[in-house]
Amino acid sequence: MKPALIVALSSLALPSFAQEAPRSVAYAGFSSGEGSSAYAGAITALPGSNLGAGLAFRSTISGGNYRYQTAGTDIEADYYGLEVGLVQQWSGPWGRANVSIGPRFTQTDLSPQDPGNDRQGSRGDVAVGSDGARNIGDFQLGWFGSLGLFDESYQVQGRIGRLIVPQSGISAGLEVGLQGDPSYKNKSLGVFVSREFKTGWAAQASVGNSERDDGDRAAYLSVGVSRVF
Repeated sequence: MKPALIVALSSLALPSFAQEAPRSVAYAGFSSGEGSSAYAGAITALPGSNLGAGLAFRSTISGGNYRYQTAGTDIEADYYGLEVGLVQQWSGPWGRANVSIGPRFTQTDLSPQDPGNDRQGSRGDVAVGSDGARNIGDFQLGWFGSLGLFDESYQVQGRIGRLIVPQSGISAGLEVGLQGDPSYKNKSLGVFVSREFKTGWAAQASVGNSERDDGDRAAYLSVGVSRVF
């Protein structure tokens, strides 16, 4: 299985600005548990749009390693990927929402080779996704979802959080996740804490447990940061 990536825009609230509307956000993070992964990327509003309203271009690079077992053999995997996409954005007092589509390239190297795994080697795909958050009183419901149209890989995450220290922009809550492809399924449950800074920075951290469909369990830790400019 591939460890979950935490996409910054689904995990971190965008700070509010009274001055000129921001046009870009850069983000990066890592996750460690049954495997490890890291990512970095950015979203930039296209001409005539702003961050959170209109069209934007997103690009993300990622990489990591994981392991799995097949026919009693332990398989070690290393991967890296590049994904770009066109994003339609909406935002307001109610929250924010994005939908995106674009090409994805992934290179996966297995040791030893696994003839039954058609994800090894170089693969191209088209990824569609959505992320956002809905404000409900003092609470916020957040989501992230991604689907590979051809390899049928998927990842979804839902969060519910509450602002617990308003003067410092600190929120905390619960998160649940599900990811997989036709060959496996992995579910997770954890807690998170996040903070928005008036300087445009935001940060989040989460811990929890994940469980594969074969019953194997592991703890995980993920950290992410973003910067609006």
